[in-house]
Formats: sequence, structure tokens, C-alpha cells
Amino acid sequence: MAEAAQGVRVEKDIAYVTDGDAAQKLDLYLPEQPADKPLPLLVWVHGGGWQGGSKSNCPAAGYVSMGYAAASVEYRFSQKAVFPAQIQDCQAALRWLRANAKKYNFDPDHIGVWGSSAGGHLVSLLGTSGGKKAFPPIGGNEDQPDRVQAV
Repeated sequence: MAEAAQGVRVEKDIAYVTDGDAAQKLDLYLPEQPADKPLPLLVWVHGGGWQGGSKSNCPAAGYVSMGYAAASVEYRFSQKAVFPAQIQDCQAALRWLRANAKKYNFDPDHIGVWGSSAGGHLVSLLGTSGGKKAFPPIGGNEDQPDRVQAV
């Protein structure tokens, strides 16, 4: 696992679903020195064919020094939970991030998502399904929107 860059504070394995599956966790990458205004948030979703992969080594973490906050989302794999569980997990993570935006000083109106392979597919689904209630919500924070501003 890569070390955090200088000036970056990492919070690992934060559950975005209370009493959820062990995979329903995310990592946050934040500036060590608090910003004077809420930061735009970049959310990374890893690849792995919905069967593997890891949220560690988040490429979005490199943008923290450029004025962003970053999150890396883990989700349940298909051998444990069938579709649409993976997109529901990503939507639950987004709602949790918005619910905790003040605590972590990110701007809930400026969230971009990106990913590779299966993660790219999931962020595409986030972009096209956000705010449409296409998938039943899980994990709480249903009062928070699951839409994103950039994919």
C-alpha cells in the first residue's frame, strides 16, 4: 500500500453503510491543513470485473495537493451480492459523503466520479441514474441526493 503524499491526511475504512457488509467502506484523502472553503470532491471507484480489486492506491489522492478532497469506494463483489448491489453501494457511498460534507469540508454540489474497468462502468451508471431512483436506495442517508456533477 502506498504511503500518503506529504500534506495529505488519510482516513481508511470508513463504513458508509451502518452495520453493513465489510466491503461497504471508503477511504478519504484530505489536506492536512484545513481548507478555507469546502473542497470539490473526486470519488474513485476501482475496477476488477465486479469480482475483485481494491480501493487502496487511489489515483484521485494525487489531486488533494491541487485543492480537492478525494474518496475511494469499495463495493460488494458479484460473487457475494448480485447486481444492482454494486451500483447501490456506490450510490450509498455518495449519499454518505454528502451527509458528511460539513464534517470533512467538501462541497456537496461539486462531486466528480471516475473509475477504471468495472469502476468506469459503475461511475457511468452513477452519472446516468443519479436522482432518477432507478435503483432502490440502501444504507441510509436517503435524504441526500445520489447525483454527481461530473463523470
